[in-house]
Amino acid sequence: MKSKHEIEMALKESLANLFGVLPDDAFGELNRGDFENWDSVQELKLVISLEELFGIDIDLDTFATQETLSDILNLIVELTHKS
Repeated sequence: MKSKHEIEMALKESLANLFGVLPDDAFGELNRGDFENWDSVQELKLVISLEELFGIDIDLDTFATQETLSDILNLIVELTHKS
């Protein structure tokens, strides 16, 4: 089981791979609007990437309600600790 810190590092890497670079703001406070090209296609790519990386199933409707990257991180932590 990965620690929250390890999950955060992997999430940052996935975001950087999809969106180029992370904005300079504090990670946990970033939200979808902070990424210029965050759209439904990029979001689906991110979900698929995270599912493959962590061996989890992410409900798209639940993922869509996560406003900040901190929310997304907490969701992934919860799902990885269930599996």
